[in-house]
Amino acid sequence: TSDKCYENDGSGNRAFVESDRLGGFDPYSASKACAEIVATSYQKSFFRTNTQKLASVRAGNVIGGGDWAEDRLFPDIIRAYLQDGTLTIRNKNAIRPWQHVLDPLHGYILLAENLWQDAEYATAWNFGPLNEPNRTVYDVIQSVIKLWNKQLTILFPSTNTPYESPILTLDSTKAVNKLDWTPKLS
Repeated sequence: TSDKCYENDGSGNRAFVESDRLGGFDPYSASKACAEIVATSYQKSFFRTNTQKLASVRAGNVIGGGDWAEDRLFPDIIRAYLQDGTLTIRNKNAIRPWQHVLDPLHGYILLAENLWQDAEYATAWNFGPLNEPNRTVYDVIQSVIKLWNKQLTILFPSTNTPYESPILTLDSTKAVNKLDWTPKLS
Protein backbone atom coordinates (compact mmCIF):
# COMPACT_ATOMS: atom_id res chain seq x y z
CA THR A 1 0.00 0.00 0.00
CA SER A 2 1.64 3.24 1.10
CA ASP A 3 2.67 5.44 4.00
CA LYS A 4 -0.91 6.73 4.05
CA CYS A 5 -2.30 3.51 5.58
CA TYR A 6 -1.46 4.68 9.12
CA GLU A 7 -3.81 6.62 11.36
CA ASN A 8 -2.07 9.96 11.18
CA ASP A 9 -2.79 12.71 13.69
CA GLY A 10 -0.60 15.09 11.67
CA SER A 11 1.75 15.83 14.56
CA GLY A 12 4.83 14.32 12.91
CA ASN A 13 6.15 13.42 16.37
CA ARG A 14 7.78 10.26 15.00
CA ALA A 15 7.95 8.12 11.91
CA PHE A 16 5.42 5.32 11.54
CA VAL A 17 6.50 1.76 12.35
CA GLU A 18 4.78 -1.33 11.00
CA SER A 19 2.89 -2.01 14.25
CA ASP A 20 1.27 1.44 14.39
CA ARG A 21 -2.49 1.77 14.22
CA LEU A 22 -4.02 1.73 10.73
CA GLY A 23 -6.65 4.24 9.66
CA GLY A 24 -7.28 7.33 7.63
CA PHE A 25 -9.06 10.66 7.89
CA ASP A 26 -9.55 10.89 4.13
CA PRO A 27 -10.96 8.30 1.69
CA TYR A 28 -7.61 7.59 0.01
CA SER A 29 -5.83 6.90 3.31
CA ALA A 30 -8.76 4.86 4.60
CA SER A 31 -8.65 2.75 1.42
CA LYS A 32 -4.96 2.01 2.02
CA ALA A 33 -5.72 0.96 5.61
CA CYS A 34 -8.56 -1.24 4.35
CA ALA A 35 -6.21 -2.94 1.89
CA GLU A 36 -3.81 -3.67 4.76
CA ILE A 37 -6.62 -5.09 6.90
CA VAL A 38 -7.80 -7.32 4.04
CA ALA A 39 -4.23 -8.53 3.41
CA THR A 40 -3.79 -9.35 7.10
CA SER A 41 -7.10 -11.21 7.21
CA TYR A 42 -6.07 -13.30 4.19
CA GLN A 43 -2.66 -13.93 5.70
CA LYS A 44 -4.18 -15.15 8.96
CA SER A 45 -7.03 -17.10 7.32
CA PHE A 46 -5.49 -18.70 4.25
CA PHE A 47 -1.71 -18.26 4.29
CA ARG A 48 -0.72 -19.70 7.65
CA THR A 49 1.41 -22.56 6.35
CA ASN A 50 5.03 -22.49 5.25
CA THR A 51 3.96 -23.26 1.68
CA GLN A 52 1.89 -20.10 1.30
CA LYS A 53 3.15 -16.77 2.59
CA LEU A 54 1.88 -13.23 2.33
CA ALA A 55 3.57 -9.97 3.31
CA SER A 56 2.53 -6.37 2.75
CA VAL A 57 4.80 -3.48 1.87
CA ARG A 58 4.31 0.20 2.60
CA ALA A 59 6.39 2.68 0.65
CA GLY A 60 6.80 6.39 0.95
CA ASN A 61 6.27 8.76 -1.98
CA VAL A 62 8.12 7.39 -4.99
CA ILE A 63 9.49 9.28 -7.96
CA GLY A 64 10.69 7.90 -11.29
CA GLY A 65 9.66 4.82 -13.17
CA GLY A 66 7.33 6.36 -15.73
CA ASP A 67 4.39 7.24 -13.47
CA TRP A 68 2.67 9.97 -15.49
CA ALA A 69 -0.62 10.00 -13.56
CA GLU A 70 -2.25 13.29 -12.61
CA ASP A 71 -1.61 14.73 -9.17
CA ARG A 72 1.89 13.29 -9.01
CA LEU A 73 4.35 16.05 -8.22
CA PHE A 74 7.16 15.32 -10.68
CA PRO A 75 4.95 14.46 -13.68
CA ASP A 76 2.91 17.60 -12.94
CA ILE A 77 6.09 19.71 -12.86
CA ILE A 78 7.26 18.28 -16.18
CA ARG A 79 3.84 18.81 -17.77
CA ALA A 80 3.85 22.41 -16.52
CA TYR A 81 7.24 23.04 -18.11
CA LEU A 82 6.12 21.44 -21.39
CA GLN A 83 2.84 23.35 -21.49
CA ASP A 84 2.32 26.87 -20.19
CA GLY A 85 4.68 26.99 -17.20
CA THR A 86 1.85 26.93 -14.66
CA LEU A 87 1.81 24.38 -11.85
CA THR A 88 -1.11 23.87 -9.48
CA ILE A 89 -0.34 22.13 -6.19
CA ARG A 90 -2.72 21.18 -3.42
CA ASN A 91 -0.58 21.54 -0.31
CA LYS A 92 2.80 23.24 -0.56
CA ASN A 93 3.64 22.52 3.09
CA ALA A 94 2.96 18.78 2.98
CA ILE A 95 6.00 16.82 4.14
CA ARG A 96 6.57 13.50 2.39
CA PRO A 97 9.20 10.73 2.45
CA TRP A 98 10.45 11.16 -1.14
CA GLN A 99 12.39 8.26 -2.65
CA HIS A 100 13.33 6.89 -6.05
CA VAL A 101 11.07 4.00 -7.07
CA LEU A 102 14.02 1.60 -7.47
CA ASP A 103 14.83 1.83 -3.75
CA PRO A 104 11.58 0.31 -2.45
CA LEU A 105 11.54 -2.12 -5.40
CA HIS A 106 14.94 -3.38 -4.26
CA GLY A 107 13.43 -3.85 -0.79
CA TYR A 108 10.48 -5.77 -2.24
CA ILE A 109 12.86 -8.16 -4.01
CA LEU A 110 14.88 -8.72 -0.84
CA LEU A 111 11.66 -9.37 1.05
CA ALA A 112 10.44 -11.85 -1.58
CA GLU A 113 13.74 -13.74 -1.43
CA ASN A 114 13.56 -13.98 2.36
CA LEU A 115 9.84 -14.73 2.39
CA TRP A 116 10.44 -17.65 0.02
CA GLN A 117 12.72 -19.21 2.64
CA ASP A 118 11.05 -18.28 5.91
CA ALA A 119 7.47 -17.53 7.01
CA GLU A 120 8.88 -15.18 9.67
CA TYR A 121 8.93 -12.52 6.95
CA ALA A 122 5.17 -12.77 6.33
CA THR A 123 4.40 -9.44 7.99
CA ALA A 124 4.11 -5.75 7.11
CA TRP A 125 7.21 -3.83 5.99
CA ASN A 126 8.00 -0.13 5.60
CA PHE A 127 10.31 1.13 2.87
CA GLY A 128 11.18 4.80 3.05
CA PRO A 129 14.22 7.08 2.86
CA LEU A 130 16.75 6.84 5.67
CA ASN A 131 18.37 9.69 7.59
CA GLU A 132 17.19 12.21 5.06
CA PRO A 133 15.16 15.17 6.15
CA ASN A 134 11.73 14.77 4.64
CA ARG A 135 11.08 17.78 2.46
CA THR A 136 7.97 19.80 1.81
CA VAL A 137 6.30 19.77 -1.59
CA TYR A 138 7.32 23.41 -2.03
CA ASP A 139 10.99 22.66 -1.21
CA VAL A 140 11.03 19.93 -3.85
CA ILE A 141 9.51 22.27 -6.45
CA GLN A 142 12.10 24.95 -5.64
CA SER A 143 14.90 22.38 -6.05
CA VAL A 144 13.60 21.44 -9.50
CA ILE A 145 13.32 25.11 -10.50
CA LYS A 146 16.92 25.69 -9.39
CA LEU A 147 18.17 22.55 -11.15
CA TRP A 148 16.42 23.33 -14.44
CA ASN A 149 17.02 27.08 -14.14
CA LYS A 150 13.53 27.79 -15.42
CA GLN A 151 10.74 29.49 -13.48
CA LEU A 152 7.24 28.16 -12.93
CA THR A 153 4.08 29.98 -11.96
CA ILE A 154 2.79 28.10 -8.94
CA LEU A 155 -0.92 28.24 -8.19
CA PHE A 156 -2.53 27.13 -4.96
CA PRO A 157 -6.17 26.00 -5.14
CA SER A 158 -8.83 27.30 -2.81
CA THR A 159 -9.03 26.01 0.71
CA ASN A 160 -11.86 23.67 -0.35
CA THR A 161 -9.45 20.86 -1.19
CA PRO A 162 -9.86 17.39 0.33
CA TYR A 163 -8.04 16.68 3.59
CA GLU A 164 -4.50 15.36 3.30
CA SER A 165 -2.17 14.43 6.14
CA PRO A 166 0.33 17.25 6.56
CA ILE A 167 3.25 15.01 7.55
CA LEU A 168 4.06 11.48 6.42
CA THR A 169 7.23 9.73 7.58
CA LEU A 170 8.18 6.07 7.69
CA ASP A 171 10.55 4.19 9.97
CA SER A 172 12.27 1.51 7.86
CA THR A 173 14.47 0.15 10.66
CA LYS A 174 12.88 -3.30 10.40
CA ALA A 175 13.79 -3.60 6.68
CA VAL A 176 17.31 -2.31 7.36
CA ASN A 177 17.93 -4.74 10.22
CA LYS A 178 16.15 -7.87 8.98
CA LEU A 179 16.59 -7.58 5.20
CA ASP A 180 19.88 -5.66 5.12
CA TRP A 181 18.11 -3.13 2.89
CA THR A 182 19.37 0.39 2.35
CA PRO A 183 18.20 2.91 -0.23
CA LYS A 184 20.84 3.71 -2.83
CA LEU A 185 19.19 6.43 -4.94
CA SER A 186 17.14 8.39 -2.41
